[in-house]
Amino acid sequence: MSGTIPTHIENDSELPHIAVNGKDVVSLEEVDLSGKKTDTLLLDCEDTLNRERSESDESHDVNESSPFTFEEHKPQKNDNGLKIIIIMSLVFAVSVTTALIVNIYIGPHQVATHGAVSCGVEQCSQVGVEILKKGGHAVDGAVATMLCMGLIGAESSGIGGGGFMLIRDGDSVDALDFRETAPGDSTQDMYSNNNTAADIGGLAVAVPGELKGMQMAWKKYGRLRWSELFHPTIQLAKEGFKVTGHTVDSLKSETAKFSYSKKLRDLYMPGGVPVKEGDTLKRLDYAEVLDTIAKEGIDAFYNGSLTNDIVATVKNAGGILTKKDLYDYKAIWKTPLQTMYH
Repeated sequence: MSGTIPTHIENDSELPHIAVNGKDVVSLEEVDLSGKKTDTLLLDCEDTLNRERSESDESHDVNESSPFTFEEHKPQKNDNGLKIIIIMSLVFAVSVTTALIVNIYIGPHQVATHGAVSCGVEQCSQVGVEILKKGGHAVDGAVATMLCMGLIGAESSGIGGGGFMLIRDGDSVDALDFRETAPGDSTQDMYSNNNTAADIGGLAVAVPGELKGMQMAWKKYGRLRWSELFHPTIQLAKEGFKVTGHTVDSLKSETAKFSYSKKLRDLYMPGGVPVKEGDTLKRLDYAEVLDTIAKEGIDAFYNGSLTNDIVATVKNAGGILTKKDLYDYKAIWKTPLQTMYH
């Protein structure tokens, strides 16, 4: 029996060995003919085979069970490559996870394929739509729309008022009551001698709930930053907005109320002439108020930098609103009535 082994191997550690019963007989590096390694090595292992197997087995070819085996001693694998792969995989996983978390908080949000906003002013409906396109929840869109309505449609809405909100999110339905409440010093007969006092002047001012309602709904459902909901209206107040036909009609029927406020007269009746539909108005002072609330939160209104001015303005107009009234105000979550119909 003989074996032939190539010797064209540059790395000594890769040199093959011949083994019998697991014991090295000879390796290429031990064979040297005339000072040079041979191209091939022919080994006659017949005597070895005769000692290791019976005569009857000599005619059989050497197989896997034969005591004569060729074992190629490969170099030990280097684990550094595997370690690098594992480390790079971990780094990649951490990087992707971090990117997703950052994207959730500050990146563009996933947007549903359909959405709609409807209110009394087309421009304010568009403000709400843009908030939805940014990935905002329906509540985000509602808050931004309400703020815009308080600017352009101030005769119908505003942060000095209140309201109700019905929210359906999946299978859950919430109702939020943020309607105005009477000041703590109110009495049952406070309007007995003056019927118009309930509608005109300082005594007509209740404790505002709109901002409290906005924030409570936003905290539960909102996705965008609080300040982000204020930006469109702040920009409109600074750059100007168009007077609507509804505002003009309201001014005609509410002219008597302007006698109680110089600011209202200056805004809607500059020079004593009522504004017309399509005229451009700016409200820089209101932009400052909204900017403060956007940065400081509603505490600026109910118990902060704006509170004293609010109370003083109402009292100067004959009202009874106090700082305690503002501080104590609470919007209320309620369970709406539900039924099925066919």
